[in-house]
Amino acid sequence: MLNTGSFISQALGRRLLSVLFPSLVALAFSGAESTASGNGGVGALVPGGGAVLDRVAFAVDGAESSHGADLRMWRSEPDGPQGPMQVSAAAAADAGGGDRFDDKENRTLGRAYLARMYRRYGSWPDAVAAYNPHRPRPKNVSGLLKNLRYRADGRLHWHWDPAFIRRADPVEPPQFTDVLLQAARRIRTPTLLVRGMKSDVVSPSAIAEFQQCLPSLEVVDVAGAGHMVAGDKNDVFNHGVIEFLTRHLPAK
Repeated sequence: MLNTGSFISQALGRRLLSVLFPSLVALAFSGAESTASGNGGVGALVPGGGAVLDRVAFAVDGAESSHGADLRMWRSEPDGPQGPMQVSAAAAADAGGGDRFDDKENRTLGRAYLARMYRRYGSWPDAVAAYNPHRPRPKNVSGLLKNLRYRADGRLHWHWDPAFIRRADPVEPPQFTDVLLQAARRIRTPTLLVRGMKSDVVSPSAIAEFQQCLPSLEVVDVAGAGHMVAGDKNDVFNHGVIEFLTRHLPAK
């Protein structure tokens, strides 16, 4: 599914950062100032580098395109987001102009646009939120600590079950995809998938492949929502789930 792995495995990876990134930046870079300038190549965007702009740009590059590995970064809408940092025509113009369809210039433009947004809003969470303008930034980000932990280096890290990390037989794509597909074929209970129509993780082709393994799968599409449907359109999400449960698990 989704070229390099199932939409489930990708959701556990790249887009976890994209969905939560504005809030994560609020915790990780609170009060920081940018002092960086760079040439825009991915080699210059080093995680944990000397400047906040380096780290933020590197994270955005990873969240938007898996650092250029996700070929879906080139979209059919010419003026829409394009390339490793998903720079739109309007954003490129704001950043001074350039060739968004060249990887290096795309990163230069994305970096410049992030810096411009930081100067405009005065905070990194707000600057990064400009990459997801349809999703308002939460007022309280403390809930992220359910999934993040501070380590000895003072930085936030995803909280994983140690048993999962220490597995003797680590499951990675494409093996992870095969494991998930095999598991899907064994499902015998009613199953619902709620998809945000703005999600760039769950594609129609991924759903079609999932349905081949699980023909009884029901899908609810939610307009105006990204991948975190419950956060973007909570009422619509609840309606879809409650209707599904009412049909399959009616009250006695």
